Amino acid sequence: MNEIDITGGGLSGLITAYRIGKEAPQAEINLYEKNSRFGGSIITVRENGYVEEGGPSTFRYCESTWKLVKELSLENVWEPLKPAHKKRWIRWKGKNLTPARATFTSLIPRPWRFPLVKKLPGGSIADRFPRDRRGGTAPLANAISLGIVNAPADEVDAAFVMRRRVKGPVPHTFSTGIDTLTTRLVELLQNMDNVKLHLNSLGPSSPSILASPPQNHKLNGIQVVGIGFSEEDCEVIPQGFGILSPDSKEGVISGILHSTDHLPGERSPVGHRLFRAMIPDRRLNGESPVEAAVSCMQKWYPDLKDPAWTKLIASAAIPEFPPGCSLNSLLDDSNLPVRVDWSAVGPAMNHIIEASEKAVGRIKKANLL
Repeated sequence: MNEIDITGGGLSGLITAYRIGKEAPQAEINLYEKNSRFGGSIITVRENGYVEEGGPSTFRYCESTWKLVKELSLENVWEPLKPAHKKRWIRWKGKNLTPARATFTSLIPRPWRFPLVKKLPGGSIADRFPRDRRGGTAPLANAISLGIVNAPADEVDAAFVMRRRVKGPVPHTFSTGIDTLTTRLVELLQNMDNVKLHLNSLGPSSPSILASPPQNHKLNGIQVVGIGFSEEDCEVIPQGFGILSPDSKEGVISGILHSTDHLPGERSPVGHRLFRAMIPDRRLNGESPVEAAVSCMQKWYPDLKDPAWTKLIASAAIPEFPPGCSLNSLLDDSNLPVRVDWSAVGPAMNHIIEASEKAVGRIKKANLL
């Protein structure tokens, strides 16, 4: 019997173990997770009637994702985002602007002087947008980059992160919380005879499959704060998906997601709204993330009252995707260990699911089965 060791019990590790366990019953699979829980960056906190996510929370259309949801019999809690998800803003020079207006404003008075840079392999996200009137990075570029991978646009590889999107239904998620997916996978794995789960264990130093970033991979820390208000106390905040803040001069928050406004399901008590504030560690100066988040929101919205509920949802770390990383052969089938971690396959959950779906074929090519 072949033994397959997988290190990393986040979404990629769970799906990979599930796929191999089903399609290669002759193999003995060991899944190792260094922490006391499976799920990795997928965290759902439920408290006092609030349901907030600590990591990724939505899925864009991807055939592999839709297939997995059906296979796990989770269609009954798989729902589209609310219509408000189409409304988004960028915080720029003390105002909340639409993405188009923020970009145009930064280019005035002579936007034609700053044409789009060619989409060269290995270029940064900043290179995909017109430069501002001083030759700096466009606010939209930084907003997108911070929103996806918690780093400025000139530090992120465009080809690796900004991949072509497939047309399909509006983004979906689980109305019961994103951890519905990882919980179901753990339940199924626990019932598979050829799979063994190991918590609080780093696993072997040379695993067959790497489902977490290598120890030497640089990470960017981020604090995720849940903030709940009564509807009356936060009526100054418009309904929408959220707001991104590319300029640290605006405050510690890089983005606020309006969870109740755009996520399906019961996300807050009746008569309340829930928001998720994201604070990059590089913007904190020793302050409490919760206090800093509330203070920043009240700076943006002077009429905003004190919140009814606050909680530090997660202290997370996102892999760096520096310019040029898309040129690396991280997914070469001849390389060992086989990589399915998000530092190798991409930051979106769809990237992770697609890579994990292909894991069986890749380990066969690597002669592991």
